[in-house]
Amino acid sequence: LYERRIYPQSVFIFKHALTQEVDYSSLLKKGKKEIHEAIGRAMRALYSDRLEEHYELLAYHFGRSANADEAVKYLDLANQKAAKLNAMEEAKAYFDKAMELLDALPKSEENCQRRISMLVTQGFVVELLFKFQEYYDLLIRYEPVARELGNPELLGAFCGRLGHCHFALGHYDQAIQALAKA
Repeated sequence: LYERRIYPQSVFIFKHALTQEVDYSSLLKKGKKEIHEAIGRAMRALYSDRLEEHYELLAYHFGRSANADEAVKYLDLANQKAAKLNAMEEAKAYFDKAMELLDALPKSEENCQRRISMLVTQGFVVELLFKFQEYYDLLIRYEPVARELGNPELLGAFCGRLGHCHFALGHYDQAIQALAKA
């Protein structure tokens, strides 16, 4: 290791990437998770005034920690940031990882709300990537969850997305029904 910057913003880097990889692979899985959690917390504290610049790294570190709640939070924020920057493939990758982590979390009302909210915000990403069928399948799968939440605004947005997918896939009668519900 050697120091790249001087105090108070000291940065240490490995002289060679292979050295870093050997050190990292020698850690136990639990130790890696704890280190990633500590890095995520430290970044959040250090960059609290400009967190948006670091959503991707926070998602990376919390995603490799045991803190799935924080990982989903930052994956969602990184997804939204990437979509705003027109980086749709990256946005979709963040979304997919967040959905995967949500599957591992308990089925609480809060987690269901997060999932449906994330599904609703993906409409633009899906449209630009032409992934209507994949998105449609997710919407159909989670439609009962959206209805159970009892959140009329979120359900309206969800039905709007579902109607848009029906329309894009040529299911015009179903599109009219879903959009009427929205």
